[in-house]
Formats: sequence, structure tokens, C-alpha cells
Amino acid sequence: MSQIPRTGSTGQRLYSLQILRGLADEAVILFHVERYTKIFGGINDSIFNHVPLIFGQGAFWFFEISGFIMAYLID
Repeated sequence: MSQIPRTGSTGQRLYSLQILRGLADEAVILFHVERYTKIFGGINDSIFNHVPLIFGQGAFWFFEISGFIMAYLID
């Protein structure tokens, strides 16, 4: 059974939200790598020291966007 791809503005809009959700996911990963290199690696002069602390908010945005997508798909 093959799936029919969603087309039109609705499909494109959800695709854009998926990209935003992926960026939020990457922000969380970079935030954790920065923290773990300091805590467990003892590396204080790595490139990850330049990761902004605001990247820690990525989890909030990831779950906000995911909740919106789930509510949108239920309707």
C-alpha cells in the first residue's frame, strides 16, 4: 500500500514546522554537548564554549511545536 504525499499549502506549512522542530532538536544537542564537555571532559577551551545558553530553550520549542503538530493532525 503506497501513501499519497500531501501537497498544497497545508503540507508545505507542516514541512516548515518540521524543519523548525529539527532546529530546536539540534539546539538541545549542542547545548548538552557544551555542558558535558565542561563537566565530564574537563575541556574548557573547546569550540562548544561558544554555544549560547539560549540553546537550552530548544527543548521547550521542540515540545511546543510537536504539540501543535499533533493537535493539528487530530482535527
